[in-house]
Amino acid sequence: MAHDFNNVLTVILGYAEELLHNLRPQDPMYVDVQEILNAGNRASSLTRQLLTFSRKQIIQPQLMSMNDVINNLYKMLMRLIGEDVEFELNLDDNLPPVMADVGQIEQVVMNLVINAREAMPMGGNLKIRTFSFHADQDFCLRHPMIESGKYVVLKITDTGTGMTKEIKEHIFEPFFTTKERGHGTGLGLPTVYGIIRQANGHIHVDTAPGKGASFVIMIPAASGESSAGPITISDKENSGKSELILIVEDDPSISDLAAKMIQKMGYRICLADSADRAMVMIEDEGLRPNLVITDVVMPGLSGVELAAILRFKHPSIKIMLMSGYTESVIAKHGEVDPETPFLQKPFSRSELSDKIKQALEY
Repeated sequence: MAHDFNNVLTVILGYAEELLHNLRPQDPMYVDVQEILNAGNRASSLTRQLLTFSRKQIIQPQLMSMNDVINNLYKMLMRLIGEDVEFELNLDDNLPPVMADVGQIEQVVMNLVINAREAMPMGGNLKIRTFSFHADQDFCLRHPMIESGKYVVLKITDTGTGMTKEIKEHIFEPFFTTKERGHGTGLGLPTVYGIIRQANGHIHVDTAPGKGASFVIMIPAASGESSAGPITISDKENSGKSELILIVEDDPSISDLAAKMIQKMGYRICLADSADRAMVMIEDEGLRPNLVITDVVMPGLSGVELAAILRFKHPSIKIMLMSGYTESVIAKHGEVDPETPFLQKPFSRSELSDKIKQALEY
Protein backbone atom coordinates (compact mmCIF):
# COMPACT_ATOMS: atom_id res chain seq x y z
CA MET A 1 0.00 0.00 0.00
CA ALA A 2 2.82 2.39 0.92
CA HIS A 3 4.62 1.51 -2.34
CA ASP A 4 1.58 2.29 -4.50
CA PHE A 5 0.88 5.51 -2.61
CA ASN A 6 4.52 6.60 -2.87
CA ASN A 7 4.50 5.96 -6.63
CA VAL A 8 1.41 8.13 -7.03
CA LEU A 9 2.94 10.86 -4.85
CA THR A 10 6.15 10.72 -6.87
CA VAL A 11 4.24 11.59 -10.05
CA ILE A 12 2.10 14.28 -8.39
CA LEU A 13 5.05 15.96 -6.67
CA GLY A 14 7.38 15.54 -9.64
CA TYR A 15 5.13 17.16 -12.22
CA ALA A 16 4.05 19.88 -9.77
CA GLU A 17 7.71 20.66 -9.18
CA GLU A 18 8.35 20.74 -12.94
CA LEU A 19 5.44 23.17 -13.36
CA LEU A 20 6.74 25.40 -10.57
CA HIS A 21 10.21 25.34 -12.10
CA ASN A 22 8.78 26.78 -15.33
CA LEU A 23 6.78 29.55 -13.62
CA ARG A 24 7.94 32.92 -12.38
CA PRO A 25 7.12 33.85 -8.74
CA GLN A 26 4.87 36.67 -9.98
CA ASP A 27 2.84 34.29 -12.17
CA PRO A 28 -0.75 33.96 -10.82
CA MET A 29 -0.47 30.15 -11.01
CA TYR A 30 2.77 30.02 -9.01
CA VAL A 31 1.11 30.07 -5.58
CA ASP A 32 -1.50 27.49 -6.67
CA VAL A 33 1.15 25.03 -7.86
CA GLN A 34 3.17 25.64 -4.71
CA GLU A 35 0.10 24.68 -2.65
CA ILE A 36 -0.15 21.41 -4.62
CA LEU A 37 3.48 20.74 -3.73
CA ASN A 38 2.90 21.58 -0.08
CA ALA A 39 -0.14 19.29 0.12
CA GLY A 40 1.74 16.48 -1.63
CA ASN A 41 4.62 16.79 0.80
CA ARG A 42 2.21 16.66 3.74
CA ALA A 43 0.82 13.43 2.29
CA SER A 44 4.37 12.12 1.92
CA SER A 45 5.08 13.05 5.54
CA LEU A 46 1.93 11.23 6.68
CA THR A 47 2.98 8.08 4.81
CA ARG A 48 6.40 8.23 6.45
CA GLN A 49 4.81 8.66 9.88
CA LEU A 50 2.60 5.60 9.32
CA LEU A 51 5.65 3.58 8.25
CA THR A 52 7.50 4.88 11.30
CA PHE A 53 4.61 3.85 13.51
CA SER A 54 4.87 0.30 12.10
CA ARG A 55 8.71 0.42 12.15
CA LYS A 56 9.04 -0.07 8.40
CA GLN A 57 10.85 3.11 7.41
CA ILE A 58 14.07 3.44 5.41
CA ILE A 59 16.95 4.97 7.37
CA GLN A 60 18.30 8.19 5.81
CA PRO A 61 20.30 10.46 8.16
CA GLN A 62 20.13 14.15 7.22
CA LEU A 63 20.33 17.61 8.73
CA MET A 64 16.96 18.03 10.42
CA SER A 65 15.08 20.25 12.82
CA MET A 66 13.82 18.64 16.03
CA ASN A 67 11.07 21.26 16.24
CA ASP A 68 9.85 20.50 12.71
CA VAL A 69 9.57 16.80 13.55
CA ILE A 70 7.46 17.52 16.64
CA ASN A 71 5.27 20.09 14.88
CA ASN A 72 4.66 17.72 11.97
CA LEU A 73 3.67 14.98 14.42
CA TYR A 74 1.40 17.21 16.48
CA LYS A 75 -1.95 16.06 15.07
CA MET A 76 -1.02 12.40 15.31
CA LEU A 77 0.25 12.87 18.88
CA MET A 78 -3.02 14.53 19.87
CA ARG A 79 -4.90 11.47 18.63
CA LEU A 80 -2.56 9.14 20.51
CA ILE A 81 -2.80 10.82 23.91
CA GLY A 82 -6.57 11.42 24.02
CA GLU A 83 -8.63 14.23 25.50
CA ASP A 84 -7.96 13.46 29.16
CA VAL A 85 -4.26 14.32 28.91
CA GLU A 86 -3.17 17.95 28.92
CA PHE A 87 -0.54 18.38 26.22
CA GLU A 88 2.02 21.18 26.47
CA LEU A 89 4.71 22.12 23.92
CA ASN A 90 7.65 24.37 24.74
CA LEU A 91 9.95 24.50 21.73
CA ASP A 92 13.07 26.68 21.54
CA ASP A 93 12.81 28.94 18.46
CA ASN A 94 16.60 29.13 18.03
CA LEU A 95 17.31 25.42 17.99
CA PRO A 96 20.23 24.28 15.78
CA PRO A 97 19.77 21.26 13.48
CA VAL A 98 20.95 17.73 14.24
CA MET A 99 22.18 14.95 11.96
CA ALA A 100 19.68 12.10 12.26
CA ASP A 101 17.02 10.14 10.40
CA VAL A 102 13.68 11.97 10.46
CA GLY A 103 11.65 8.76 10.57
CA GLN A 104 13.69 7.39 13.46
CA ILE A 105 13.33 10.57 15.50
CA GLU A 106 9.58 10.46 14.82
CA GLN A 107 9.63 6.89 16.13
CA VAL A 108 11.44 8.02 19.30
CA VAL A 109 8.90 10.78 19.97
CA MET A 110 5.87 8.57 19.30
CA ASN A 111 7.25 5.70 21.38
CA LEU A 112 7.89 7.91 24.40
CA VAL A 113 4.51 9.64 24.04
CA ILE A 114 2.69 6.29 23.83
CA ASN A 115 4.55 5.06 26.94
CA ALA A 116 3.64 8.28 28.75
CA ARG A 117 -0.01 7.88 27.76
CA GLU A 118 -0.10 4.32 29.07
CA ALA A 119 1.44 5.51 32.35
CA MET A 120 -1.49 7.95 32.81
CA PRO A 121 -4.63 5.75 32.61
CA MET A 122 -6.65 8.36 34.51
CA GLY A 123 -5.28 11.29 32.53
CA GLY A 124 -2.56 13.74 33.44
CA ASN A 125 -0.08 16.16 31.96
CA LEU A 126 2.40 15.57 29.14
CA LYS A 127 5.10 18.12 28.31
CA ILE A 128 7.47 18.14 25.36
CA ARG A 129 10.30 20.64 25.52
CA THR A 130 13.29 21.37 23.27
CA PHE A 131 16.27 23.59 24.04
CA SER A 132 19.96 24.04 23.32
CA PHE A 133 22.57 23.03 25.88
CA HIS A 134 26.33 23.46 26.00
CA ALA A 135 28.11 20.65 27.81
CA ASP A 136 31.12 22.34 29.41
CA GLN A 137 34.11 20.75 31.12
CA ASP A 138 32.49 20.65 34.56
CA PHE A 139 29.36 18.95 33.16
CA CYS A 140 31.47 16.37 31.32
CA LEU A 141 33.46 15.59 34.47
CA ARG A 142 30.18 14.73 36.18
CA HIS A 143 28.96 12.80 33.12
CA PRO A 144 32.06 11.10 31.61
CA MET A 145 30.06 9.43 28.80
CA ILE A 146 29.17 12.83 27.31
CA GLU A 147 31.66 14.80 25.24
CA SER A 148 31.85 18.57 25.52
CA GLY A 149 30.05 20.65 22.92
CA LYS A 150 26.65 21.96 21.92
CA TYR A 151 23.60 19.70 22.07
CA VAL A 152 19.94 19.77 21.13
CA VAL A 153 17.87 18.50 24.05
CA LEU A 154 14.46 16.85 23.79
CA LYS A 155 12.67 16.43 27.11
CA ILE A 156 9.41 14.48 27.43
CA THR A 157 7.79 14.56 30.87
CA ASP A 158 4.61 12.92 32.15
CA THR A 159 2.74 12.86 35.46
CA GLY A 160 2.10 9.12 35.30
CA THR A 161 2.74 6.20 37.63
CA GLY A 162 6.52 6.40 37.34
CA MET A 163 8.97 3.52 37.81
CA THR A 164 10.86 1.93 40.66
CA LYS A 165 14.65 2.05 40.72
CA GLU A 166 14.78 -1.66 39.87
CA ILE A 167 12.58 -1.25 36.79
CA LYS A 168 14.45 1.88 35.69
CA GLU A 169 17.74 -0.05 35.61
CA HIS A 170 16.33 -2.50 33.02
CA ILE A 171 14.09 -0.41 30.74
CA PHE A 172 16.64 -0.20 27.90
CA GLU A 173 17.29 -3.95 27.92
CA PRO A 174 15.78 -5.85 24.94
CA PHE A 175 12.63 -7.85 25.75
CA PHE A 176 12.28 -6.38 29.23
CA THR A 177 8.67 -5.32 29.75
CA THR A 178 6.39 -4.61 32.67
CA LYS A 179 3.28 -5.16 30.56
CA GLU A 180 1.22 -8.32 30.77
CA ARG A 181 1.81 -11.11 28.28
CA GLY A 182 0.71 -10.21 24.76
CA HIS A 183 0.69 -6.45 25.40
CA GLY A 184 4.35 -5.55 24.95
CA THR A 185 7.43 -6.79 23.10
CA GLY A 186 10.00 -5.19 25.37
CA LEU A 187 11.63 -3.60 22.31
CA GLY A 188 10.16 -0.08 22.45
CA LEU A 189 12.64 1.64 24.75
CA PRO A 190 15.64 -0.45 23.59
CA THR A 191 14.80 0.72 20.05
CA VAL A 192 14.67 4.32 21.28
CA TYR A 193 18.04 3.84 22.98
CA GLY A 194 19.56 2.36 19.81
CA ILE A 195 18.27 5.21 17.63
CA ILE A 196 19.66 7.86 19.96
CA ARG A 197 23.05 6.17 20.23
CA GLN A 198 23.14 5.81 16.43
CA ALA A 199 22.75 9.60 16.25
CA ASN A 200 25.70 9.91 18.69
CA GLY A 201 23.27 11.06 21.36
CA HIS A 202 22.46 10.17 24.96
CA ILE A 203 19.25 9.38 26.83
CA HIS A 204 18.53 9.63 30.54
CA VAL A 205 15.35 8.99 32.55
CA ASP A 206 14.42 10.56 35.86
CA THR A 207 11.54 8.74 37.57
CA ALA A 208 10.11 7.50 40.84
CA PRO A 209 6.92 5.63 41.82
CA GLY A 210 3.97 8.03 41.68
CA LYS A 211 6.20 10.87 40.45
CA GLY A 212 5.92 10.37 36.70
CA ALA A 213 8.86 10.08 34.33
CA SER A 214 11.07 12.51 32.46
CA PHE A 215 13.10 11.31 29.47
CA VAL A 216 15.95 13.63 28.48
CA ILE A 217 17.56 13.10 25.07
CA MET A 218 20.74 14.92 24.02
CA ILE A 219 21.86 14.86 20.36
CA PRO A 220 24.94 16.77 19.16
CA ALA A 221 24.10 19.98 17.33
CA ALA A 222 25.17 20.06 13.68
CA SER A 223 26.28 22.91 11.45
CA GLY A 224 24.28 23.90 8.39
CA GLU A 225 20.56 24.25 7.74
CA SER A 226 17.96 21.51 8.07
CA SER A 227 16.46 20.16 4.86
CA ALA A 228 12.95 20.82 6.12
CA GLY A 229 11.17 24.07 5.46
CA PRO A 230 9.11 25.79 2.77
CA ILE A 231 9.35 24.43 -0.73
CA THR A 232 11.35 26.50 -3.17
CA ILE A 233 12.61 25.73 -6.64
CA SER A 234 16.06 27.01 -7.50
CA ASP A 235 17.41 27.60 -10.99
CA LYS A 236 20.66 25.67 -10.64
CA GLU A 237 22.98 25.24 -13.59
CA ASN A 238 22.91 21.88 -15.29
CA SER A 239 25.18 19.59 -13.30
CA GLY A 240 25.46 16.80 -15.86
CA LYS A 241 28.16 16.48 -18.50
CA SER A 242 26.17 14.33 -20.93
CA GLU A 243 26.79 11.15 -18.91
CA LEU A 244 24.51 8.30 -20.02
CA ILE A 245 21.97 7.16 -17.41
CA LEU A 246 19.85 4.04 -17.78
CA ILE A 247 16.55 4.17 -15.85
CA VAL A 248 15.13 0.74 -15.02
CA GLU A 249 11.51 1.16 -13.88
CA ASP A 250 8.38 -0.86 -14.64
CA ASP A 251 5.99 2.05 -13.97
CA PRO A 252 6.04 4.23 -17.13
CA SER A 253 4.72 7.30 -15.31
CA ILE A 254 7.73 7.18 -12.94
CA SER A 255 10.30 6.49 -15.67
CA ASP A 256 8.92 9.26 -17.91
CA LEU A 257 8.99 11.76 -15.06
CA ALA A 258 12.51 10.79 -13.99
CA ALA A 259 13.69 10.98 -17.60
CA LYS A 260 12.35 14.52 -18.01
CA MET A 261 13.97 15.66 -14.77
CA ILE A 262 17.33 14.04 -15.50
CA GLN A 263 17.55 15.29 -19.09
CA LYS A 264 17.10 18.86 -17.83
CA MET A 265 20.07 18.29 -15.51
CA GLY A 266 22.35 17.75 -18.50
CA TYR A 267 22.46 13.94 -18.74
CA ARG A 268 21.55 11.56 -21.57
CA ILE A 269 18.80 9.04 -20.90
CA CYS A 270 17.73 5.57 -21.97
CA LEU A 271 14.89 3.51 -20.47
CA ALA A 272 14.26 -0.13 -19.64
CA ASP A 273 10.94 -1.41 -18.28
CA SER A 274 12.53 -4.35 -16.45
CA ALA A 275 15.88 -5.55 -15.11
CA ASP A 276 15.83 -8.36 -17.66
CA ARG A 277 15.47 -5.82 -20.50
CA ALA A 278 18.31 -3.77 -18.98
CA MET A 279 20.58 -6.84 -19.04
CA VAL A 280 19.75 -7.43 -22.72
CA MET A 281 20.59 -3.81 -23.53
CA ILE A 282 23.91 -4.05 -21.70
CA GLU A 283 25.00 -7.60 -22.56
CA ASP A 284 23.59 -8.09 -26.08
CA GLU A 285 23.25 -4.56 -27.43
CA GLY A 286 26.48 -3.17 -26.00
CA LEU A 287 24.95 -0.30 -24.01
CA ARG A 288 27.46 1.13 -21.54
CA PRO A 289 25.71 3.62 -19.24
CA ASN A 290 27.69 5.62 -16.72
CA LEU A 291 24.93 5.06 -14.18
CA VAL A 292 22.02 2.65 -13.78
CA ILE A 293 19.10 3.91 -11.68
CA THR A 294 16.92 0.92 -10.92
CA ASP A 295 13.71 0.33 -9.02
CA VAL A 296 14.16 -2.41 -6.43
CA VAL A 297 10.98 -4.48 -6.76
CA MET A 298 9.98 -5.42 -10.31
CA PRO A 299 8.61 -8.49 -12.09
CA GLY A 300 11.40 -10.94 -12.92
CA LEU A 301 14.91 -9.91 -11.91
CA SER A 302 14.90 -7.47 -8.98
CA GLY A 303 16.86 -4.25 -8.87
CA VAL A 304 19.07 -5.64 -6.09
CA GLU A 305 19.90 -8.70 -8.22
CA LEU A 306 20.58 -6.47 -11.23
CA ALA A 307 22.95 -4.37 -9.13
CA ALA A 308 24.83 -7.46 -7.94
CA ILE A 309 25.23 -8.79 -11.51
CA LEU A 310 26.43 -5.45 -12.85
CA ARG A 311 28.93 -5.01 -10.02
CA PHE A 312 30.41 -8.41 -10.86
CA LYS A 313 30.39 -8.19 -14.67
CA HIS A 314 30.69 -4.42 -15.21
CA PRO A 315 32.24 -2.82 -12.11
CA SER A 316 32.74 0.49 -13.94
CA ILE A 317 28.95 1.02 -14.17
CA LYS A 318 27.65 2.97 -11.19
CA ILE A 319 24.45 1.86 -9.46
CA MET A 320 21.64 3.72 -7.69
CA LEU A 321 18.56 2.07 -6.18
CA MET A 322 15.12 3.64 -5.74
CA SER A 323 11.92 2.33 -4.22
CA GLY A 324 8.62 3.24 -2.60
CA TYR A 325 8.51 -0.07 -0.76
CA THR A 326 9.28 -0.50 2.92
CA GLU A 327 12.63 -1.76 4.19
CA SER A 328 11.24 -5.19 5.11
CA VAL A 329 9.93 -5.75 1.56
CA ILE A 330 13.20 -4.61 -0.02
CA ALA A 331 15.18 -7.01 2.19
CA LYS A 332 13.30 -9.97 0.66
CA HIS A 333 14.83 -9.19 -2.72
CA GLY A 334 18.44 -9.49 -1.61
CA GLU A 335 21.00 -7.83 0.60
CA VAL A 336 21.41 -4.15 -0.22
CA ASP A 337 24.92 -2.73 -0.02
CA PRO A 338 24.63 0.09 2.56
CA GLU A 339 27.09 2.15 0.50
CA THR A 340 24.85 2.08 -2.58
CA PRO A 341 23.03 5.41 -3.05
CA PHE A 342 19.33 4.91 -2.36
CA LEU A 343 16.49 7.21 -3.43
CA GLN A 344 13.23 6.90 -1.51
CA LYS A 345 10.02 7.62 -3.40
CA PRO A 346 8.54 10.16 -3.54
CA PHE A 347 11.56 12.30 -4.38
CA SER A 348 12.15 15.89 -5.39
CA ARG A 349 14.25 17.21 -8.28
CA SER A 350 17.00 18.32 -5.87
CA GLU A 351 17.03 14.94 -4.08
CA LEU A 352 17.31 13.16 -7.42
CA SER A 353 20.10 15.48 -8.55
CA ASP A 354 22.06 15.04 -5.31
CA LYS A 355 21.76 11.24 -5.40
CA ILE A 356 22.91 11.11 -9.03
CA LYS A 357 25.99 13.18 -8.17
CA GLN A 358 26.66 10.92 -5.19
CA ALA A 359 26.28 7.78 -7.30
CA LEU A 360 28.55 8.99 -10.10
CA GLU A 361 31.25 9.89 -7.59
CA TYR A 362 30.94 6.63 -5.63
